[in-house]
Amino acid sequence: NASLHLDRPGRLAMFLDVNVAWDSKRAQGLVDIAVRFGYAGIAHTVTLHGAKLADLRGHQCPISSCKLGRSAEQFGPFRGNLAASLGLDSEFKTFLQLRRLTLNVSDAAQVAVANQASQLQPAYHLVAVRPLTSDAWRAICEHSDCDVITLPLDERLPFMLKRKDVDVLLKRGCIFEVELAPALRDAGRRRMLLANVEQLFHHTRGRHVLLSSGAADAMEMRSPHDLANFAAVLGVRGALGLKSVSELPYRALQHRAMRRGCAQVVPKPVGVADEEDVEMGAACT
Repeated sequence: NASLHLDRPGRLAMFLDVNVAWDSKRAQGLVDIAVRFGYAGIAHTVTLHGAKLADLRGHQCPISSCKLGRSAEQFGPFRGNLAASLGLDSEFKTFLQLRRLTLNVSDAAQVAVANQASQLQPAYHLVAVRPLTSDAWRAICEHSDCDVITLPLDERLPFMLKRKDVDVLLKRGCIFEVELAPALRDAGRRRMLLANVEQLFHHTRGRHVLLSSGAADAMEMRSPHDLANFAAVLGVRGALGLKSVSELPYRALQHRAMRRGCAQVVPKPVGVADEEDVEMGAACT
């Protein structure tokens, strides 16, 4: 099954897609596909901006778990250990259906509002911010309470990425994200994404970047190995590409779990090598 692989001798990894758009009418089908593709779990994503972001305190999470078929039960013990390591209840023992909140921010005031996301109940398992302006980017670099930075990589970035800013965010435990879906939707956006990712990898030295589908429908869902192949196109090859859909999403979830005060969470997964750089190659256009 694709959800389990040995990324090094004796070490088991499980795949996670931590960005699948929430749609109550499509959610069941997306979960069924994710199970069939062999994911250990997905994160249903709710995105807020504008007036909905301004009223964040009144936000009610619309996400609910979908039914699971018997095929999701065969790795129960392994999945149960994964859930327990993140401080999650036994309901997640066969397949993780997580809640993610993505906040599109345009200025410092919206970043300040976004920093209140951790107070929402029920809590989200992952909080991401997407800076849409240079003001928002500066505010995020100065202070942000998020787990994932999801840049608008399929557009011309409204700010310059600088190594010192990226390093500040990485020291806080933030993980950067690259979404596949924009590359599937439009050739122009695909070219822009490839150019921006090259810049992002330069400043992150190819580390601390997770890959997600960003899928809005079934046609945009991709298997873990499809995402790993996309990582190879971006310049991240071999086992490191697989880590971008296993270890890196796990680290982001762990970052939020530790903020929730989950005592079972350990500081770092066994076998994570922080100093390993990617083998960079020329990105295809």
